[in-house]
Amino acid sequence: MATAAIPAATTETFRLRISLAASWYMVILLSVTNAVAFIDRQALPLLVQQIEQDLHLTDTQMSIVIGAAFVVAWAILGLFAGVLVDRVNRKVTMAVGACIWGVMTISCGWATSFTTLCLGRMGVGIGESIAGPGSVSLIKDGVEPNARGRALGIYALGASIGAALALLGGGALLALLKDVEEVRLPVLGVMRSWQVVLAASGLLAFPLAGLLLTMRDPGRSASATDRRRFGGVGEAFGFVVTHWRVFLPTFIANGATIILVVSYQLWQPTLFARLWHLSRPEIGLGLGLITLLLSTTSQFCCGAAIDWLERRGVNRAPAMVGLGAAIAALLPAIFAPLAPTATLAWILAALYAFLTTGFFTTGLAVVTRLTPSRLVGRVASFHYFWVGMIGTGLGPAIIAVVSDHLYSGPGAISASMSTVSGLFDVVALLCFGWMMMTWPRPVAVLAGSADRA
Repeated sequence: MATAAIPAATTETFRLRISLAASWYMVILLSVTNAVAFIDRQALPLLVQQIEQDLHLTDTQMSIVIGAAFVVAWAILGLFAGVLVDRVNRKVTMAVGACIWGVMTISCGWATSFTTLCLGRMGVGIGESIAGPGSVSLIKDGVEPNARGRALGIYALGASIGAALALLGGGALLALLKDVEEVRLPVLGVMRSWQVVLAASGLLAFPLAGLLLTMRDPGRSASATDRRRFGGVGEAFGFVVTHWRVFLPTFIANGATIILVVSYQLWQPTLFARLWHLSRPEIGLGLGLITLLLSTTSQFCCGAAIDWLERRGVNRAPAMVGLGAAIAALLPAIFAPLAPTATLAWILAALYAFLTTGFFTTGLAVVTRLTPSRLVGRVASFHYFWVGMIGTGLGPAIIAVVSDHLYSGPGAISASMSTVSGLFDVVALLCFGWMMMTWPRPVAVLAGSADRA
C-alpha cells in the first residue's frame, strides 16, 4: 500500500514551528535564570538585622557586604564573562555560573565573620556575572529581529519577578520562623532562620543549571564563529569607541535610568517608614506587589512597543520608546516622593514603577540592535559593568549626599529623591533625543558585518 508523501511545505512549516517553540522556551528559561539570580541577590538585604546580631557586624560592614562586595565582583568579572560568552559554549557557561552562585549563596549562610561573608557575597557576584552577557548573546542569535524586543522584555522582567519573590517569599519565610531560634534540617543540621533563607535561595540554582543544559543553542553567525577575528575585550572596546556618537548617549542614558530605578527602589522603604510610619511588613507587601505586577508589565510593554514600531519600519524604535518613557516619567519622578498622603504616595509609586522599570529593556534593546553577534557578549558586559557600578554603587549614595547636604528635617529624604529622580530623568530624556539624532541608517552599517540585524 502506497503512502502519500508529506508535502515539503508542511515539513518546512513544522520545522519552523519547532524552531520557534525552541526559541521561546530559551527566552522563558533565560527569564527564569534572571529571576533566580535576583532571588539570590536580593535575599541578603532582608536579613540584615539578624546577621548583624549573630555575626556582630556594623551597619557599615553590612552595607559593604550587600553593595560593594557583590557589585565589584559582578561588574569586573562580567567583562571577562563577556569574552567567555563570545568564545565558548554559552549554555554550559551559564549552567556553571548558576552552580557557582548557588554554592556561594549557601556558603553565605555558614559565614562566621565579616571577611567570610564578603568572600561569599563576591562569589555570588562572580557566578551571576555570566548570566547577563550570556542571555543577551543567546537572544541576539536565537530570536528574529521583529520579536527581539519582546524577548528582551520577557528576559528583563525576570529580574522584577525575582526581586518581588525575594521580598515576598523571604519575608513570609522569616515570619514563619520568627519565633524559632534554630531549625534542625536533614543533612544541613541546626540552622538559624537567616541561614535557612539563604540555603533555600541558593538551592534554586542547581535545578536551574540542569534546565539551562536543555536549551537548544541557536548557533552563531559566520563572523561570530571565525576564531581568527576574535580580539578579546579590546576588539569590543574599539568597536564602541569607533561608534561613540551613538554609544556615548546610550551609556549615559543607561546610567541615568538605572539610577532612576535602582536608587529609588532602595530608598523607597526608608521613605515610607519615615514619612508615613508604615511597618516593614506593610512596606514589603506593598512594594513586592508593585514590583511583581507593574515592574514586570513595564519590561514587557517596552519590548512589545519596540517590536511594534520596528514592524512599521521605524529604525530608531529603542531610542524612541526610551524618549517617550522618559517624558512620561518626568512628573511622577518629581512628585511621587512629595505626595501629601500615604494613599497618593502608593499610587504614584506604582505609576513610577510602571513608567521607569522598562528602561532596562530599552537599554538592552539598543545594545543588541547595534552590536554584531560576534561582539554582543562583550559589549553587553560593558553595559552590565556600567549600570552595575553606577546604579548600585553610585546612585544610592547620590540620594544620601543630597539629603544630608542640601535638605534638612524629616522631609529631607523625600526632597532628595524628588531632586535626584527629576534631574536624572531629564538627563535620560536628553540622551535619548541625542541618540535619535545619531542613530545609524541602516543599522547594518554600524554592525559592520554579515550578522543578522
